[in-house]
Amino acid sequence: MALEKIVKKIEDSKDKEGYTFGEHLTEIVNRILANPKEYPLDRIEDLSYLVKLSRLRIKQPLTDVEVKGLQKKVSERCEWVNKFKNQAGAVSSL
Repeated sequence: MALEKIVKKIEDSKDKEGYTFGEHLTEIVNRILANPKEYPLDRIEDLSYLVKLSRLRIKQPLTDVEVKGLQKKVSERCEWVNKFKNQAGAVSSL
């Protein structure tokens, strides 16, 4: 029963792109089995990072509303950066 809960948790855990922890583990194991000399177990963390970086998920293009939302966020961020620069400049001139 405990093992079933663990397996379900692994299968249900997804990142924001929908990639599950189980898929991640499967990819790691497949690479180790295919190339055991290239991917020794003592470098499993490096391999995990490589697998994470090498995933390619094709996303749907943004809608007009989403693009306008991004433009607003960029404008707000630029405004914040400019205010910070001005405040930092005022402090450094003291």
